[in-house]
Amino acid sequence: MKSLSIVLLVSALGCSAAREQARVKEEHIPVWPGPPERARIVWESEIRGPGDVGIEPSFASRVWNWISGRDTPRLLRPYGISVGPDNRLWISDPGAGVVHVFDRDNGRHQVLPDPDDESMQSPIGIAHDNDGITYVSDSVRAHIRRFDSSGKSLEPWDADGALQRPTGLAFEAKTQRLWVVDTMRHEVLALDSNGNIVVAFGGRGSEPGRFNYPTHVALDDKGRLYITDSLNFRVQIMSVRGEVLGSIGKLGDGPGHLSKPKGVAVDGDGHIYVVDAAFDNVQIFDEDGRVLLYFGQRGSARGEFWLPSGIFISGGERIYVGDSYNKRVQVFRYLGG
Repeated sequence: MKSLSIVLLVSALGCSAAREQARVKEEHIPVWPGPPERARIVWESEIRGPGDVGIEPSFASRVWNWISGRDTPRLLRPYGISVGPDNRLWISDPGAGVVHVFDRDNGRHQVLPDPDDESMQSPIGIAHDNDGITYVSDSVRAHIRRFDSSGKSLEPWDADGALQRPTGLAFEAKTQRLWVVDTMRHEVLALDSNGNIVVAFGGRGSEPGRFNYPTHVALDDKGRLYITDSLNFRVQIMSVRGEVLGSIGKLGDGPGHLSKPKGVAVDGDGHIYVVDAAFDNVQIFDEDGRVLLYFGQRGSARGEFWLPSGIFISGGERIYVGDSYNKRVQVFRYLGG
């Protein structure tokens, strides 16, 4: 009887997936701006679990999960996103205290850290170096977790206890430095290859070059840092020496204004993308701070958000946005122009 039940279960799973694929094909795919203007951004997909990136559990895994009552791990409150040099997609999930690693090329899904390792409480930022090491900030434990290419945990960094609430991360390949936003210190720090602080700038304030609870950082191919200065309602553009090069946004409720800025990223054409968790959208600016376009609104449909968080733009101009309270990552594509 149990064998017959297993066969029926697998059959039902297959039929359900086919119906879902048919439904998706029939639905409208949103673009921004809408017709008749030329589209610049198109919605591509959403990720809630391994199946959404083509990673299906083996027959044995599905049967074991059914017998044991376990569910396939899915995103609970996705936040930070990164695509590593080996094309693996990393998503931090502070709601579950883990990081999901989707190896789409080899059809493998990992949840880190391993249950035998020290757990994470609030994984936020993700960055990768040139040697296959991945860095994940744990804002509650106040350290940087490190994983090798196999997912094995390495000794975490806490900069000799100096870190207070590390959040956003970015790796600078030229200098082999890891840039860390420390929200409680109101500073941006650079750590060398041994985890020591070699650069620190900022401090609390509203003047240019100072911060009020910064959260995220991005690094462009010209070596400029883009730092989300959350409670100053702006993104500051700075050199790696701490020089202020520009600023984007100010408090307000219209296009080009910011209310609760979160993730920041830069595409191949130098456009700056800023996630706003209060507006539930992503605004796109040029280097002079002029708003060019925005996409998103409050909701749960395609292209809608509920308290979005991190953002990452891959080399192929795919835009990944952590749609935290919709329990998904939405994927868009930049079409150029």
